Amino acid sequence: MYALVSLLNQPHFDRVFKIWRDLEARFGLRYVLDTTPLPHLTWQVAEDYDLPALVDGLDRWTKRMEPMTARVDGLGLFSGEAPTVYLKVVPSPRLAALHRQLFDLTLPMSTDLGPYYQPANWVPHITLASMHELTPTVLPKVVNYLEQESYRWRIRIESVSLLCLQGSGRAHETERFGFGEGLIRSSTCE
Repeated sequence: MYALVSLLNQPHFDRVFKIWRDLEARFGLRYVLDTTPLPHLTWQVAEDYDLPALVDGLDRWTKRMEPMTARVDGLGLFSGEAPTVYLKVVPSPRLAALHRQLFDLTLPMSTDLGPYYQPANWVPHITLASMHELTPTVLPKVVNYLEQESYRWRIRIESVSLLCLQGSGRAHETERFGFGEGLIRSSTCE
């Protein structure tokens, strides 16, 4: 399994990581720390990609892109069997256009793109806590705790990274593509 994400820059990377650590210390929540310990905004998730075509396509596309700023505005909640508490990223026209371009670029080279990341369904967000750990007892406590802070940030989006899910169940960054630069980092999924 793979994901295309934009890693948060400082100071927001550290702010989100601190929230994760606080949620671990107060409520024992580890799911996000154990699976994707890199604070990020997810563009899409796919079961598989034609990796050479993806790397080439993202290299060319990101060379033409310019960094942008997005707004974070409060908390949100995805309900259901696997609830998720997240920071809401405002879906500005520019952010939505960037998502659409990325979707159109990668669709021919992907297998089983996640339905929540299709343009009509995509809700830009930064996950704070998720899955089975957010039981009906814990969820309201987590939300009450998080609501003590204000989350009105401006985040800089200046790259796209490819994450792969390792055999351990932990995500690993294999490529990073800088806006205006193209491929700037590459490694293998181990």
